[in-house]
Amino acid sequence: MVNEANSSVPVVLGPTAVGKTELVHGAAKVVGGEIISADSRAVYRGMDIGTATPPEEYRAELPYHLINFLHPRERYSAADFRDDVEDKLREIRDRGKLPIVVGGSRLYIIALTQGIFEGPDADEELREELRELPGEELHRRLAEVDPRSAEKIHPNDTKRLVRALEVYRLEGEPISKLKEEAEPLPVEFRKIGFDRPREQLYERADRRVEEMLKKGLMDEVESLVEAGFGPDWGAWETIGYRELALYLAGEYDHGEAVDEIKKNTRHLAKYQQNWMKKIDGLTKFTLGEEEEIEEKLASLFQA
Repeated sequence: MVNEANSSVPVVLGPTAVGKTELVHGAAKVVGGEIISADSRAVYRGMDIGTATPPEEYRAELPYHLINFLHPRERYSAADFRDDVEDKLREIRDRGKLPIVVGGSRLYIIALTQGIFEGPDADEELREELRELPGEELHRRLAEVDPRSAEKIHPNDTKRLVRALEVYRLEGEPISKLKEEAEPLPVEFRKIGFDRPREQLYERADRRVEEMLKKGLMDEVESLVEAGFGPDWGAWETIGYRELALYLAGEYDHGEAVDEIKKNTRHLAKYQQNWMKKIDGLTKFTLGEEEEIEEKLASLFQA
């Protein structure tokens, strides 16, 4: 039983299709854990197959938090996630259990471990004023007040330029400085990473797409499309759903849609692998090479 209010919290990271779910579930049962999902797509209801939500038999054995609770129309920010995790950590610890954060959504993990700048509410009048300016002028103005942000934002990226200038006008400080001052949760996080050789990971990702299609991914997408699924929905950019919705709209044939899903899944996996290389203090396991991972993982959870 875990009852120390200040004990560290394991955060298990890994690219999509690496195989986190089964290993973490087995180890969590051993140590009396409860899982907090850090998957920005698994929050949505009615999208179990395409988001690889933990199976029902797992959820019958252990509590899984922050999955399947939001309508796909709704939007859910990293700041919302951070606030919800803070509540869940307290609830789980009060039950004498160990909270274990599991996911691959980069911004969610950053929100927990480094802090995230929420920023002021949008000022539509100011935004309209800024949008009337050409990208080069927006970039020039940003370089004058926030050169660090200007170095990172392309002159054609109007949306980010407008937001950076809006924040400066409303807050009187550069957004780059305000982001640095964002506070993480006051919790010690113990970061654990799973990875695989890239070609093996790509093969697993392609195979998982095929399995999702066999399980009925198209049925999930058709239900969403009938309900009005489109770019104004929070879940629109979810890999698998957007491509098949565009297929149903006649913008892809079926083979092209499946190829796009596989390609986008591989790109996501590569992006997540590269991000993990930059994480300080990460205890990493290369699956397929390490033995007795579940036992080692349980030991790390209890460390």
